[in-house]
Amino acid sequence: FDDVHDVTIAMPRETTTIANQTFLLPTEQDLQTIQERQVFHKLEPSQVTCVSSPCRHGFPQAFGFHPTKGPKLVSGLFRLSCPLLVQQIDEWEGQSGVRE
Repeated sequence: FDDVHDVTIAMPRETTTIANQTFLLPTEQDLQTIQERQVFHKLEPSQVTCVSSPCRHGFPQAFGFHPTKGPKLVSGLFRLSCPLLVQQIDEWEGQSGVRE
């Protein structure tokens, strides 16, 4: 991708604990990536509860999604958000990967 985030030395990030696991709180850049590359619509910041560590391209690999915050109910508490991971999973699913 031409617009891959510049990976720089990261400042310490705020975290949250969910089910005894530590996750990062989303940044504005994380929210923008999720909106533009995964859900394709504007999100309320409260809908994204956490993000995973970034992939090697600088995108959060996955994010936690609150099912009842926002304009409508949603399914899937965790979703992939790295566009490269999403593309690979889509291809795998398209080749009947889930059925195997």
